Amino acid sequence: MNFISLQGFFMTGFLFLRKVLNLWQARSMRLPRVTARQALFGVLVMVGSSSTFSQAPGKTPRTLNLFAFSHDTYLPSLAPEGAVVGRQYVTPQAMCGGAPQCSFWQMKVYPYGGSADESGIALISTNVSGISARVIVNGQPAGSKTSGNVNTKLMEISSPVEVQLVRDSRPLISGSLKGAATYPDYWIFWPVGMSSSSSAPGIRMTGNVFIITGTCSVPAQTVVLPPVSLTSLQGVGATSGQHAFNIQLENCPVGFNRVGHTLTAIGGEVPNKPGALKPSVGSTATGVAIRLTDASHAPATFGTSLPVTNYNKVIGGAATVPMNASYVRTDATVSPGTVKGAVQVLLDYQ
Repeated sequence: MNFISLQGFFMTGFLFLRKVLNLWQARSMRLPRVTARQALFGVLVMVGSSSTFSQAPGKTPRTLNLFAFSHDTYLPSLAPEGAVVGRQYVTPQAMCGGAPQCSFWQMKVYPYGGSADESGIALISTNVSGISARVIVNGQPAGSKTSGNVNTKLMEISSPVEVQLVRDSRPLISGSLKGAATYPDYWIFWPVGMSSSSSAPGIRMTGNVFIITGTCSVPAQTVVLPPVSLTSLQGVGATSGQHAFNIQLENCPVGFNRVGHTLTAIGGEVPNKPGALKPSVGSTATGVAIRLTDASHAPATFGTSLPVTNYNKVIGGAATVPMNASYVRTDATVSPGTVKGAVQVLLDYQ
């Protein structure tokens, strides 16, 4: 998963602080606005296949066509050069005709989905200005290559092949990914033992890319929990002092199919305590941490993009992610004091 800095995307910190027990003066603190970041997360898709009976010059007619980005894709206009702005995955079963794994002796890449391959180049241009593409095979970008022998294995595929859209140096303009050839293959893989491409799986991209100006903003926020007594935290895992709050999104543009948010626990999570943040610098209490839950009171999920469900692609504007914060006892021994924690919010767009 790649995280890319983008101007205008705010990865905002929430600081939770409060005392546990006794009398003390709790101080509110505000986290500074942090560097904005963006990551686009693809969805694991079962790509389809279809039969074809003719092909553009330079390619042999094939019977196994796979598709990635065959639907409309919406991308933010602020992506910097080199940013991965879209991901989809082709399963091994789709690549291997239903089998969980298979081997190939040769693969070729075709810039613009054309009929001429470009040897050794992994990152290739598409017909959408500003967008290039590549496939990641077994964790590595793959360009045209061959074992030189139809019966000699070049690569084995048993995990999904990742198709990436990458921002390049060209002006970013909406357009179609459909290739220059009549049947626009961007990548073709030759199975071991097969010299013809007639049944070789080929990956096509045919969908439209729409560029959207602007992104959502997230203001800095401080959440303060109420003081509680140690007697309210009876036993390891007990919680107290729940306080509801919203992650606020503002000025969201219209048009995105999905706005996602990813939570990152600053300083890490408490082991074996789902949703609990490790106390940050300045905490004086021991045996207690801050725990986050979602609107249904399930422990917060860190490191995974979840949809902002009330984002409206038709009207844009404001949106919220309901959350709860509380204390959680993490150890048999507890001492009073102040508990602090922080979480960052990363927005992604599709």
